Amino acid sequence: MSAREMLSLDGGELQMLLGAVTRAYAARLEAGEELAPFQGDGPTATEVVVTVSAMLDQAGVEPFELGLWRAWGMAGPAGGKA
Repeated sequence: MSAREMLSLDGGELQMLLGAVTRAYAARLEAGEELAPFQGDGPTATEVVVTVSAMLDQAGVEPFELGLWRAWGMAGPAGGKA
């Protein structure tokens, strides 16, 4: 999907796409697949932080809790080592 096509998505379509991609990516990591989240350069650090912050807020996860998940090896590829 091109950047132009993504910009034309309405809010509901974007939410459904983000949810579906998030579930699929998490399932693959939980199954043990080593898969980087992006190809090439990917989004900027700012774009990632803005998106992840909104996702954490909606999920009710505080940044402190995310740190614990990573330390316990429950988040991210390779036991939390991204």
